[in-house]
Amino acid sequence: MSNLRQPLVVFGGTFNPVHYGHLRLAEDIHNLFPEAEIRLMPCATPPHRVAPKVSASDRLTMLQLATRDYAHLTVDPREINRSGTSYTWLSVSEIEQEEPERPLYLVMGDDAFAGLATWYEWQSLLGRVNIIIVARRGESSNLREISSTWPIIWHDSIHALKLQAGGGVFRYETPLLDISSSYIREQIEHRHSCRFLLPDVVLEYISANGLYITQGK
Repeated sequence: MSNLRQPLVVFGGTFNPVHYGHLRLAEDIHNLFPEAEIRLMPCATPPHRVAPKVSASDRLTMLQLATRDYAHLTVDPREINRSGTSYTWLSVSEIEQEEPERPLYLVMGDDAFAGLATWYEWQSLLGRVNIIIVARRGESSNLREISSTWPIIWHDSIHALKLQAGGGVFRYETPLLDISSSYIREQIEHRHSCRFLLPDVVLEYISANGLYITQGK
C-alpha cells in the first residue's frame, strides 16, 4: 500500500512518562486496524491541563526509546518542536498539508471525547478526521447523547468507519491496563519500584536523569 493512502492513526498525549498502558493500547489499535500507521504524538503544552514538570524533550526521548523496536509504531515530534499551545487542530492541519491523500484518524478516551466541544476549532477538526474512542470493555457511555447535535456520524464497526472521509466516530471497547502516569510518578518520588509498569529502557532513562524525584526528599 502506498504511504500516501495508508491510513494514519494519531494517538496523542503527554506521555509523562510513557508506560505499558499506552503501549498496549497502541497495540490494540494496531490489531483493530493493522493496515494503518499508528503514530504516537507527545504534547508539549497541553491546552486543558497544567504543563508537565518534566521537559518535553525528555518525554519525547522516553517515547522514542519505548517504541524503537516496533516498526508499526512511530513517534511524531511536531508538537514538541512547535512553540505555543499544542492544539490538535494545528497538528492535523500540518499533517494534511504534508500528506493530503492520507485518511486520518484520532484516538481518544471517553473523557476526552465528552469534552471535545471545548477544544480549539473543534468543529473544523471533526470534519477533517474520523475518531476512534477507546473504552474499557463493558463500560456504559452516554456519549451519543452528549454529541447528539455535533456534526458526526456514529458507526458500529471499524469497517464502517473506514468508509467515511471524516466526521465518523467508532467506540472501541477493549481491555485496558490499569496503569497511570500519575501513579508511576508518585511511586518514583517515593523511591518505590515501578518495574513491570513501563519498559526497562524508560526506567533506566528516568533513573539516569533523576526525573520525577523531588530534590532533598
